[in-house]
Amino acid sequence: MIVFAIDLASVSTVVDGSDRGPYGPRHMKKLLLWIGAGLVGIVIIANVFAKKSDSKPTDPKSAAAEIKSVPTAKPVEAAAPVEAAPVAESWKVVKTWKGQGIKKTEPFTISGKQWRVHWKTAKTGQYGIFIVTVQQPGSDYPLDTLANVQGTGEDTSYVYRTGELILNINSANASWEVTVEQLAS
Repeated sequence: MIVFAIDLASVSTVVDGSDRGPYGPRHMKKLLLWIGAGLVGIVIIANVFAKKSDSKPTDPKSAAAEIKSVPTAKPVEAAAPVEAAPVAESWKVVKTWKGQGIKKTEPFTISGKQWRVHWKTAKTGQYGIFIVTVQQPGSDYPLDTLANVQGTGEDTSYVYRTGELILNINSANASWEVTVEQLAS
């Protein structure tokens, strides 16, 4: 912002014709020219900013007309998706165990990248508990819990470990059947 200051005492001395004060008649003309040029510049700048803010239509009808005048792209139909032929998974039974109570299975070897345990349990008393974990032979620490059910149930758990493993099956008041299957390669 430009600020102009005028010394009124100097202006009054020039107007009454005396040469007293800091500005003589010649200097006063230059000062008034600069003030006028500054005011003209301010008006021009104000108009430029006013035009920029007015460039957006405020009337809803004119805004709609402006939107309608914008060319639109024609819709393109998408190609139909190509579905891959379903690959039938082939599962090979590694081992099946049936029983009641607690059992650690004999070691079995998984060579494929994926295998699963299908289990089924039925309570034989007032309540039934059934838990299956997978472990490495000789270890008491489970690698993963495959089932943890109270009552009667059936499900399949998928595992992504390879090597020699065992199952630790724990049940109370429940009969069970556990089958290990390996994805055939």
